[in-house]
Order: sequence, then structure tokens, then C-alpha cells
Amino acid sequence: MTVVSAPSTTLYPARTGATPLTAEHLWAIPRVGNPVPSPDGATVAVAITTYDMEKNEGRSRIWLVPAKGTTPGEPRALTAAEFSSGEPAFSPEGRRLAFTRKDAKKKAQLHVMALDGGEGEKLTDLPLGCFDPKWLPDGSGIVFGAQLLRGFLTPEATAAELERRDKDPVKAHVTEERIYRFWDTWLTTGEVPHLFVLELATRKLRDLTPDSVAWFDWMDPAGRYDIAPDGSELAYEGTIIERIYVTVVSSDDGGAVVLTWRQWLPHLERFITALRALRRDALPSVLVQMMFAYVENTYFSAEWWDSLGENHRDHIRSLARIEPYCSTPFEYMENLAVPWRILGLSERWDGADKG
Repeated sequence: MTVVSAPSTTLYPARTGATPLTAEHLWAIPRVGNPVPSPDGATVAVAITTYDMEKNEGRSRIWLVPAKGTTPGEPRALTAAEFSSGEPAFSPEGRRLAFTRKDAKKKAQLHVMALDGGEGEKLTDLPLGCFDPKWLPDGSGIVFGAQLLRGFLTPEATAAELERRDKDPVKAHVTEERIYRFWDTWLTTGEVPHLFVLELATRKLRDLTPDSVAWFDWMDPAGRYDIAPDGSELAYEGTIIERIYVTVVSSDDGGAVVLTWRQWLPHLERFITALRALRRDALPSVLVQMMFAYVENTYFSAEWWDSLGENHRDHIRSLARIEPYCSTPFEYMENLAVPWRILGLSERWDGADKG
């Protein structure tokens, strides 16, 4: 038997005498978070995270670091070592610090503390915690993000639903979504971020995005909004995934095209209404072109393809190459012939989805 192997080259030979670098060494290195300067630029607040491999958890502590002068000043720990605190935000006058601290349920809650001493004051007790606090320009309140459950878009409703789920013995995830998990995070449990403002004088909590079902970035939801300098407006970015599920059922004597969509997506309601307003004889061609443009894995017969003119084939090819296919508009070709004829339209409502 003959064995053929490719030649190999050693770029960097192993060092002798040094301790090999292990995963334990890497996790022993503290991680430095984003530095946040004070309004006068004299101090920087930064969260330092250390890790416990036996407990498989990290814990952050906020430090104040002098930022002025040619000689670096001595950092001072601002938060206690036994708690995990992060996301510092200086008040506009620079005398207070807002931050998040994990509670006994490992949920980050909003806290505020004076920089001249004293303990942090807990301001929220939200069922899924909060993130990314920012002060209003006049210092009267704090804006932050918090997760709620879709269909239960208040803190109270979310808390009640979480309690119900905790008591439910069935823990299986059921979904019809193609994207159902992001790394170690399930996307099937309905969490959506909302932006709240807490008025410090009255402790009144107000949801600024009460009907939103938009997602922020799954890797790091912080940094997705900003407040106008006068505090009158807020801008944020979010992703709303609006899908129509298309199913083609065929048989020897006919078939059906079934469109299903979530009832809480008004844009899709308007799209379906516009679709139904088309002439019935034009609807088959529009549906076929929509499938080539927006549906993955579209199949067709060779006989139909061979019956098309070259300009029609070029149009179909252009639809299939659309990127990104879920959001790029296109023009329909009115005279594209398809071997379908609409015999009837029906609608069914079951309280959850429409089709």
C-alpha cells in the first residue's frame, strides 16, 4: 500500500521552558468594558469583569479612574465586589451614576448612587431585567431598555406569563420560525425589547414603545437608541421580521396556494388586502413572481420553463437573484403566463394566525 501525504512546514516551533497557555489562563484575565467619561472629563467609569470557572459565571465591578493629568491616578472601586454591576452612566451634572446590578434571579436592575459616597439605590424590579441606562439631559429621569414578552407587553403581564410558564411541566420549544436560536439564546420565547423612562421625582415608569415588537441586536442590544439634546425626542433602531408563509398544495385535479401570517403584523394585513384587490386573472402571475423573488427553494416544471420566452426567463432569473431577497422591491411582469387559474378565494380566522 502506498500512502501519499502533503509536505508540512513548521512556521513557529514550540517554545521550551515556558508554561503553556491554557483556557484557565485566558479566563483569569479581567475583561475591561467600555470606558464612560464624566461630563467634565476628569473621571472615567469602567466595568471590570472577572470570571469564576468553577461557578461558570462572570461578575462585573465598576471602577472610577482619574483621567486628567500626566500621571495616571489610582483607580477606585465604586461598587461592591459581591454584586455584579455594569453599564455605568453619569448624570448630566456629574454627581450621580446610574448603572445596572444583577439581583438574586440574575436579572439586571436599574440602580443610582451618589459619587461622593453611599450605597446604590435600586429603582426597578422588572421581570426580565433592564439594560443600557441613559439620563435625560435635564437629569429628571433615566431611559433604559427592558425585555417584555410578545403578547404580554407590560411588566405585570410579562411577570404573570413567566410565572405560568415556570409552573407548566412542558418545557419544549415549539415554533414554525426558521430562525429559532441565536447562539445560546432561544428566539421562540417571545422576548422583545421596549424602551422605558423612569421619572426620578415620582418614580413613575412609562413605556415609550408600548406596542413595539421590534428586536434589537441579538448579540448586544445596548447602544441602539439615543436621546435628543433637549430631551424631547428619542430615536432607536429595531428589526421587525414580517413573514408571510407560503405553502403550495397540488393534486391531479387542482391545488391551492395557502398564505399564512401573524395577526399582529399590520403591514402584512395591508399587503394581503392589496393582493386581494388585484384582478383575479392577474393574481396567478403575481403569486408566482412573488415566490421566485421572496421564497426560498421554489420549484417548477421543465415544460413550463420551456414554454417561456427568453425575456420571461431573464425576468425569472433576476427575481431568483434578488439580494437581500426579503426586503428588495421589484417590478412585476404583467404578461408572464403561468398554468394556474383562480377558482376561488377563502379566508379562515382562528384567533392566532390568518390564512
